[in-house]
Amino acid sequence: MAEKKDYLRRYQMHRREARPFRNPYFTRQSKPERHWKSYAIGAGVAAVICLCIYLIGFIPLWTIQGVRVDGLQFMSGAEIKQLAEDQLARRRFLIFPQSNRLFYDQDKLTGLIGEKYSFETLDVSIEQSVVVITVKERISQLLWRSDAYVYYVDESGTVIRSLPPEELGYFTYRGLPTPLLGDEPLLGPFPLLLYLNSLPLIIDDTKADVEVGKKVLKDGDVRSVLAFVRAMRERGVVITRSEAERSAGPWVRAYTNEGFYILYDTKQDVEEQIGNTLTVLQNEISDRSALEYIDVRFGSHVYYKLR
Repeated sequence: MAEKKDYLRRYQMHRREARPFRNPYFTRQSKPERHWKSYAIGAGVAAVICLCIYLIGFIPLWTIQGVRVDGLQFMSGAEIKQLAEDQLARRRFLIFPQSNRLFYDQDKLTGLIGEKYSFETLDVSIEQSVVVITVKERISQLLWRSDAYVYYVDESGTVIRSLPPEELGYFTYRGLPTPLLGDEPLLGPFPLLLYLNSLPLIIDDTKADVEVGKKVLKDGDVRSVLAFVRAMRERGVVITRSEAERSAGPWVRAYTNEGFYILYDTKQDVEEQIGNTLTVLQNEISDRSALEYIDVRFGSHVYYKLR
């Protein structure tokens, strides 16, 4: 019996010395050996990715060659074209040149154009190797001057765009201060002079900030101004500019080329106010050079003042 116990003791000691047991919570992980083939495969994949980036982003096959602006009737497309060309010089995702048609950001360009102009429709596309900007212009009905800036406004009273310096030069004939391009005065002749001469000019007495795409007048006010200016012109009275007295009410001060001005209300009957103005000019005023103003804002109560 004692011999059997000795045998079991020696067997257990032998197993312990052989260390066949491991603590499952502290199992030692052996590091796999890296083979040279793994490095080769990784380098190959990286090379393929770099080659694809180069082929997609940099070869001339995908390069945009130019910019075209279609649909313009009343304005030059030079500034719009410049916006598109400036974007061509930038990069997409900090890597790809936007001169590549696959990475040109058309939505970004649409937003940039929309910040400066209010078109009826605007579409940016890429046809073969050309950025094509297709627009439909809002029709300018009058000019709005706020502080030192002049804007085109459509029939709904919405601001279409500001006039660039070269177009501001057209206003020298209206007796406004001669605008400058840099340090040099802008001189004529100007091809758009006749067109601009047909648009009523309204000066905002509040000098409020103007934002492209926003309204400066209500629809009815614009129609009243247009009707008044056109009707007076047809009767031989030329309105050179108007001032919107928005701080006092919906009133307009219309200056004539004869030196007097007419005060009228855009919310009242325009035809009645035109008739009252003509009645005063024909029946009450023998010498218009002595006339300072006519006020037809108060219905049948018409006022005028001589110098």
